[in-house]
Amino acid sequence: MSDALAALAGRVGARTTFVVGKGGVGKTTTAAALALRLADSGRRTHLVSTDPAHSVGDVFDVRLPDGRVHESPCVGRLTLEEFDAAGYARRWAGQAEAAVAELVERGTYLDAEDSRALMELSLPGVDEVMAVLRLVELAGEPIERVVVDTAPTGHMLRMLDAGRLIEGWVAALRAMAEKADVVASSLVGRAVRSPAEDFLDELYGRVERFTRSVLAAAEFVVVTRAEPAVEAETARLRAELARRGLTLAAEVVVGGPAAGAGSIALVGEPGIRRCEALRRLGREVAEPKGTAERSAAPARAWPPPGRPRGAGAWLLSRPGSLFLFAGKGGVGKTTCAAAFALALAESRPVALLSTDPAGSLEDVLGLPVPAEGARTGSLLARQADAAAEFARLRERYRKEVGALFDALGLERAAALDRAVVESLWEMAPPGMDEIAALLQISSATEAGTVLVVDPAPAGHLLRLLELPGIALEWTHSLLRIFLKYGLARSLDELVQGVLQFAKELKELTIRLSDPQRTSAFVVTLDEPVVRMETLRLEAALRRASVAISAVIVNRTEAGTGAGAAGAVAGESRVDGRSGRPPTIIAPRLAPPPSGAPALQAFLARWEFAS
Repeated sequence: MSDALAALAGRVGARTTFVVGKGGVGKTTTAAALALRLADSGRRTHLVSTDPAHSVGDVFDVRLPDGRVHESPCVGRLTLEEFDAAGYARRWAGQAEAAVAELVERGTYLDAEDSRALMELSLPGVDEVMAVLRLVELAGEPIERVVVDTAPTGHMLRMLDAGRLIEGWVAALRAMAEKADVVASSLVGRAVRSPAEDFLDELYGRVERFTRSVLAAAEFVVVTRAEPAVEAETARLRAELARRGLTLAAEVVVGGPAAGAGSIALVGEPGIRRCEALRRLGREVAEPKGTAERSAAPARAWPPPGRPRGAGAWLLSRPGSLFLFAGKGGVGKTTCAAAFALALAESRPVALLSTDPAGSLEDVLGLPVPAEGARTGSLLARQADAAAEFARLRERYRKEVGALFDALGLERAAALDRAVVESLWEMAPPGMDEIAALLQISSATEAGTVLVVDPAPAGHLLRLLELPGIALEWTHSLLRIFLKYGLARSLDELVQGVLQFAKELKELTIRLSDPQRTSAFVVTLDEPVVRMETLRLEAALRRASVAISAVIVNRTEAGTGAGAAGAVAGESRVDGRSGRPPTIIAPRLAPPPSGAPALQAFLARWEFAS
């Protein structure tokens, strides 16, 4: 009997192994099984999840305390951690606040209140940055092996590049430190170095250690499935890893078959949980029930789409101008959102927007989606380029500040002041790029156009929902600083731009919490781990005051839909009461729908759970 897990464990020899891939392909299960196999072989192993929507506790069927290391129920040599980025950020800020406040107060015109506001508003949404700092900590601990269960592709790549964001913080604070040093030196007549610069050296050192000691020596395991959209994203992921010069140790095809000589087929039951089930993973010879039949099935001849009826027609009749398709990675959010948007575009203008950094609109729609968007009939499809939009805003800010200080001359003090004012933008809250992209596309849509959003998977969607309020506070803080220190008149055009940005943020915040304007459709699967994450997602959406119009149980086998949907519905309640949004079942199709006719036919087969 072949043992695929043993083969995988034999491929990875680095101290740190990153398990990466598209959401929902089985990353967490693969990472858990690999970490357990390494621990069973005698190595002291630590499994850490950096995905905001953690599932490690669900896979091991244990409750993991926030941000704390927990011994696994399987073997003492294996420890588990669901990284608490927000808690880590608060603790880190407590250590950094005094040093940052000193730099801001001595190196700028800002006082303690201003510096505290900027610091506090820069920390929310720093999942990727804090994960980098935590991984550097783990690199110094007496652990033989570290297995990292990462966020889905887009945000995992942002974590790999988070060192650049930290370098931006350091550059901003160094500009302030240089100004403080010049002022202090002129007073005492000799060179003065701010004690806070030791903090900057230590922070920059962490970035260096992450790049040289963690990433350069790490190995990556790419997890994928034999599905067209997943394979397309996996190919892009492999290219991104290669571009960064990172080591790909193995490719795991969950459910099989292996794609080539370098890949490993890992077969097991879906939604696998608990120790012994994880140990059995990869030892099965036969494919899971029904997989072989589906794999061998000929390509479907799609019938004419016709008009949606029943559940599909009901969804299309929902009031509102903004619809969010929320769910765990890999549940079919993009497919469901595209099918809905195409059908809705039969009667009105629709903009379909993906804010997932690793979006797959092109794969699902079956057509190229360039930066300016692709139009088919009354549907405009756009893939948000958050980094590009935020870079545009940053460049505008830099040019206006530069123009102001050029007018003042380039004396040493003015040049230092210029660097300090430019650096304020570097202290924008991480995630502002995603908000900027959403606002740019939302404001560009014509009046009467419905916006259908395919967001990043659950954990990062919730961060996106929190950010408008945080970003609004940050813009207000920036405006107060401009007014307080007499920069508003000189930077009039920039101030007007920030005011407009704040106005759009306020409108977005109001829009998201208005059930007559915004609805969420929660997409899920009938699998234990997915069901548990769906319950947490629903609760978080309600806390964010986002109305849930329906729960869509996707990829339901013929003849089992009502029971599956009933199970999901029976596990969830709205605020403890019996009422809840209707549950809709969507069928499993082979091959998965791609292109307008297939997507429209897919939506036509959605049904209400009985």
